[in-house]
Amino acid sequence: MITDNSFDVLCLNETWLKPNDYIGLNGSTPPNYYYKHEPHQSGRGGGVATIYSDILKVTQKTGYRFNSFEILLLNVTLPDMQKKSLLSLVLATVYRPPGPYTDFLKEFAEFLSELLVNFDKVLIVGDFNIHADNTNDALGLAFTDLINSFGVKQNVTGPTHRFNHTLDLIISHGIDLTDIDIVPQSDYVTDHFLVSCMLRITDINYMAPRYRLGRTIVPGTKDRFTNNLPDSSQLLCVPLNTQDLDKMTSNMGTIFSNTLEAVAPIKLKKVREKRSAPWCNSNTHSLKKETRNLERKWRKTNLEVFRIAWKNGMSRYRQALKAARAEHIRKLIENNQNNPRFLFSTVARLTNNQMPPDLNIPLQFNSNDFMNFFTDKIDNIRNTITNVDYTASNMSTSFVTPKEKLQYFTAIGQEELNKLITVSKPTTCLLDPVPSKLLKELLPVAEEPLLNIINSSLSLGHVPKPFKLAVIKPLIKKPQLDSSELANYRPISNLPFMSKILEKVVSA
Repeated sequence: MITDNSFDVLCLNETWLKPNDYIGLNGSTPPNYYYKHEPHQSGRGGGVATIYSDILKVTQKTGYRFNSFEILLLNVTLPDMQKKSLLSLVLATVYRPPGPYTDFLKEFAEFLSELLVNFDKVLIVGDFNIHADNTNDALGLAFTDLINSFGVKQNVTGPTHRFNHTLDLIISHGIDLTDIDIVPQSDYVTDHFLVSCMLRITDINYMAPRYRLGRTIVPGTKDRFTNNLPDSSQLLCVPLNTQDLDKMTSNMGTIFSNTLEAVAPIKLKKVREKRSAPWCNSNTHSLKKETRNLERKWRKTNLEVFRIAWKNGMSRYRQALKAARAEHIRKLIENNQNNPRFLFSTVARLTNNQMPPDLNIPLQFNSNDFMNFFTDKIDNIRNTITNVDYTASNMSTSFVTPKEKLQYFTAIGQEELNKLITVSKPTTCLLDPVPSKLLKELLPVAEEPLLNIINSSLSLGHVPKPFKLAVIKPLIKKPQLDSSELANYRPISNLPFMSKILEKVVSA
């Protein structure tokens, strides 16, 4: 549904997912999309979710809970390339279960009042279980009066349920909606219809392709890099002290980064959208095409024979998708049965929460605030360890002196270094002079200076300064924690690739 219609946002009602059940949403979220979910806290049914494209910046607004209806409240922003906001609105996905409505009218009025006071652009969508089309329905009339009293607009006209009632609504404030469409769905999916609309924004750049800064690394880059590499004989000299080693390592990084900039400069690159799921194949594509043709025939002729054919086609398509996905996962597990790390990550990707944490760091914090906090934290830990050692030294505890001591590290050869680099995951840090994937291809010309630096580090017992630099990113420990408290962040360190290789050499 998302990929066929190129939806940027899809809001879901009655997910029927429990608080720690993520399999359904993980399988429903295409590549380049994320989701937010508010499950029903107890019992069966309920639950609201929103699946959204990664072109949108989405943060969840917490603290909104009501007894008569469920809600997922999001702040949605569409930035452009100049980091300006083309669109910013509050999106609320609402589900009101059937039943008494006195409390609902009161709570929804309070919610709507607070929302309109604080925000200029508001969009409220969901299944309200209100017969908004029935002029004789008491709840429908009361709800219509409530909407009109706040000056907001209810945009859906026409049946949204198979029993021909208007239950699913789109309520807007300060937003222009167009192309509102109501599309019946297969009974195998839901008895509610798909209600879609278009949000018009003034800046046409929204429709332009997305770009990002990056390098174009192609098969010929390796040869051009090798041909443009200047004389680096100074990198083969054996450093006599730690200062020489630091300088040599820094010079190697400079030479490599300058050469890369000459053959593959950083420039704007168009982002290619990947929409199809990896398990889609020729059979599923064929069934999908057949089903869409039957759907168009039914909508054009409104004949029951085509509606039945479309429903049967949809059933075959869904079964084929399910089988293809199961076969895709089975092959992944079978081909990696001796790779526990991959198996654990695959299971986690299928079953764990994939909702991205809100990465918005409060404006009152800057990099120095985090650096000082993390530094003080490490200093406190070190002082604690020192105090423990001092206390232990004054106790009448006898320590056994080890019979063997590590006196020196053993140098490695080119074959061992090549093997370590080849089997290592090509993770790249911002501090790496060349991408790790390209470095693996450049081993024939880079292995000699790299081996010299590694073995010199082992012989001098010194880690080069460039290898001790890391990109530190503060990450909130848990999404529900207060982002204004520095103690709720952990430092994530991203080290250069060769620094990790040196660690592996030492541990070996």
